[in-house]
Amino acid sequence: MNQIKIGAAIGYLSVALNFILGLVYTPWMVHQIGVSDYGLYSLAGAFMSYFLLDFGLAQTMGRFLSLAVAKGDKERVCALMSTAFRIYLIIDSIIFLALLICYIFISDIFIKLTPEELEKFKVVFCFSAGCSLLSFPLMPVSGVMISHQKFIPLKLCDFMHKLLVVVITIILLLLDGGLYGLVITNGLVGVGIAYYKLFYVRNRLNVNFSIKKYDSSIAKSLFSFSVWVFIVVIAQRFVVNICPTILGMKASTTQISVFAIATTLEANIWMFSQTLNGLFMPKVADLSLKDTAIKDISNLMIRVGRLQLQLAGLVITGFIAFGSAFIKLWMGDSFADSYWITAMMISTGLITYTESVAESLLYVKNEVKYRAAIFISCAVLSCIASFLLSPKYGALGCGYSILFTNAFCHVIAMNCVYKFKLKLEVSRFFHECHVAIIVPILILMTGAILLQRVVVLHTWLSLCLAISAYVILYVLSAWCITMNNSEKDLFLNLLKKLRLIN
Repeated sequence: MNQIKIGAAIGYLSVALNFILGLVYTPWMVHQIGVSDYGLYSLAGAFMSYFLLDFGLAQTMGRFLSLAVAKGDKERVCALMSTAFRIYLIIDSIIFLALLICYIFISDIFIKLTPEELEKFKVVFCFSAGCSLLSFPLMPVSGVMISHQKFIPLKLCDFMHKLLVVVITIILLLLDGGLYGLVITNGLVGVGIAYYKLFYVRNRLNVNFSIKKYDSSIAKSLFSFSVWVFIVVIAQRFVVNICPTILGMKASTTQISVFAIATTLEANIWMFSQTLNGLFMPKVADLSLKDTAIKDISNLMIRVGRLQLQLAGLVITGFIAFGSAFIKLWMGDSFADSYWITAMMISTGLITYTESVAESLLYVKNEVKYRAAIFISCAVLSCIASFLLSPKYGALGCGYSILFTNAFCHVIAMNCVYKFKLKLEVSRFFHECHVAIIVPILILMTGAILLQRVVVLHTWLSLCLAISAYVILYVLSAWCITMNNSEKDLFLNLLKKLRLIN
């Protein structure tokens, strides 16, 4: 349990550092390389993500490894990793061929790019592809660390990844590294962290694997489960990551940059809200083997969901209340639409971010096909809507499509699966989690929005004071109204460990 608590604390520290650095670093970086080059950098990242697909094997490995570790079967852990490593190398070769073909026809794909932008994009594409192909086969390594509940080193790796990228990029940009310096840093740091995780798993966890130890029966089991996870992964990437490509076809690099700022903010909020996500996969796997599984897992879902809602609620409602003023001060009036896009992307998170335990159970119980069907429907609807709306509304059109499809597919449809297929106590979950907490949060947010009609936050000082007041009121409201005794004890114990109170 200490691994979960400390791992979560490091995760939140990582997100906080990422946000604080990004507050200064992102606008400075955009200024250093230019809006157009930032659009190219964002486009390359989004385009590359279409190909770095592992057919759902990463999440599948998480499920199989967690069950194997829960049963104490170390030989199966090694066999799983050996088989998966060989499969990943084969997929890596296929991805290389696909990227090579795309490079040949790249000028026919992005017809809206100018000749100069196209030449820069080709260089960025090649380097990003090379680094991605080097680190791709090591994706299952994180699953080994999670299944062994080594959350502290895993979260430290993520923390160092973010810190090193920012520090090295700043140095290179100061030396006039430009767009290429940014791309080189991201690529090499990612490869370095991936190979450190491999070193940790081999030397600290003694999980040795080789492509020679291939087990066809394990491969068959992995693929029979992963095909549905693969569809989920494809769908998730299409909802957001295809938007820069659509904007590159239907709009301009400026609109790509506007959307990129929104996705940067959304990613920070998502990371903060999902820090606990995945940490409970081993726990859910262990509970699923017991007779009282559903009752115990429902209780765990409520406990974790309440914590996630109170943490995510602060960030999401805080952004909705103050995000517009923040973006105008941070990036300027030309990025004003980024606020609305971000707000549309994160608003459904007040529900979806709180259901990580149910999502873990879906994988443990091998019922991912329902999630796959819902997510692929969401992806298709979002893609069609983005194509139709982006020519007229630009990046905002993509925001509208994401909001409507997320609300229907992720919130309504997925909760039907949790209730009727997994038999979780969804009604009790919403009653004890959302009904008890959400109303005070929304009242506080509404008050902050209305207050800004009277007091204009046009300086960093006024914005910081307003946000500080909001955080204080939010914490007091949570302590006096929404938090139960166990949550208060958890909060006090955390403060004691941090030596903030005696």
